[in-house]
Amino acid sequence: MPQEKIKHMTALVCWIGVDSRGPSSVYIATESAISWTTKVNANSPDAVWSSGQKVFACKTQPDLFGFFGHVGFPTMVISQLVDLIDRGVLFEKDAPSELRTQRVISVLKWSQLKHPEWCGPFRLLSDFWIIHVMREGEGMKCRFRIWEHAWKVGQGWSSVEKSVPTVSGVIISGGSGAAPFSVRDKTWKDSDIGRTSRGVFSAFADSLKAGDDPFCGGAPQLGGLYRIGTSHQFGIIYDGKRYFSGIEVSADWATGAVDWFNERFERCDPETLQIKTGAQPQPRPKGI
Repeated sequence: MPQEKIKHMTALVCWIGVDSRGPSSVYIATESAISWTTKVNANSPDAVWSSGQKVFACKTQPDLFGFFGHVGFPTMVISQLVDLIDRGVLFEKDAPSELRTQRVISVLKWSQLKHPEWCGPFRLLSDFWIIHVMREGEGMKCRFRIWEHAWKVGQGWSSVEKSVPTVSGVIISGGSGAAPFSVRDKTWKDSDIGRTSRGVFSAFADSLKAGDDPFCGGAPQLGGLYRIGTSHQFGIIYDGKRYFSGIEVSADWATGAVDWFNERFERCDPETLQIKTGAQPQPRPKGI
């Protein structure tokens, strides 16, 4: 009997936006698909659920999470981390970044040790990467910190802090969808708009819509962190529909509590699905 497993590669991109005064924003974008496959048919999914949450933003603190790889454990443990942070249980507001990182790592390791790797012939835990974006301080003197916490079968944990570049650019690109995204990202970067946040997100949306990777699907998800305030999770207008955390949002639901972007990174009105009055239009570059 083939061993069923969750496909352990999806797609995530994390990038920084830099203006004339320095780093001003960090974003995480993912897709929404959770795929199941078997060892008999390992190159394409046997079943797909396109509504899984993969970006998690804290409501009371400048902490933002995303993941790629194995789905089950990261989804559950990140939800718990966000709740612990928002309620002030894991650390107090304005706690030093070193303490915040240490506490996050301790929760990840403790929880993983409690999680079984196997249930009979079925593997329950395989390689995954958890991205933690945080901000020290606020305003022009703030500092963005980006950590990649990875667990791999047979190797265990590793935690690496990523360098923050002085120009806008991709910091982390991971999962099976990373290679096709990188091709499209280069095309956008080489266009007349150059290296911009809208170019990165547009390249990601283009790759997703084109079906470049069979294990990626659903609507894009987007979270961000700025110089001021807590982290943000954004609504997405995709294929003429509203989505939040991978869930389609009905027209009669309340939509004004979050900011909304479309596939070209334009700020949108969730009622009309059109670019918001006064927002900057972001047309596609010539030749793309």
